[in-house]
Amino acid sequence: MEGLEAELHLYAAGLRSLAELADAHAAQLPALQVLNLHANRLAHIDGDALAPHLAPQLRALNLSSNELDSMAGIGALAGLVTLDLSSNCLRRIEGLGALSRLQRLLLAHNCIEALSGLVPVHGGLLRELDLRDNRLSSLPELRFLDGLNGLNTLSLELPAGRAHGNEVCAQPGYRQLVVALLPGLRLLDGRHTKRHG
Repeated sequence: MEGLEAELHLYAAGLRSLAELADAHAAQLPALQVLNLHANRLAHIDGDALAPHLAPQLRALNLSSNELDSMAGIGALAGLVTLDLSSNCLRRIEGLGALSRLQRLLLAHNCIEALSGLVPVHGGLLRELDLRDNRLSSLPELRFLDGLNGLNTLSLELPAGRAHGNEVCAQPGYRQLVVALLPGLRLLDGRHTKRHG
């Protein structure tokens, strides 16, 4: 594998599918550890089309700022440690069951209303979760965070002065509930939790 790139960055390259990527960059894919497809025109995660071309060492995938409305198909890329799906049109979390190595999940700036899709990674390796600027509105929905035992960084609230965000962050008891659900949490919304700060 000497001489092949371990990273491939195709920013705003006009890609419409992962199969298109597999055809155009087949020689580079087997050695990839990082694949960055930020700001393309991807509407689906056709992981099955890409998985046969990738070696299991693909660790990081950035599909931020695309046109994704579903996470279906992501399970085909089971070796991922970092997954960035920020700034898409996702309405729910799904397809994480096969991602047993996942440590960093970035889902900010989407339309996610529910957290039940996190259940498949309960008890797993997830350390960082970014859900800022979604549509989470109820405290009971946060109960799906319970079980993310290794989580040490969680972002749900936008910085002060930003107009949009998760309504749940403005509810009384929000911070206390999250800290109680996640005893190992060190950072919540960019601030240290009392037990770790």
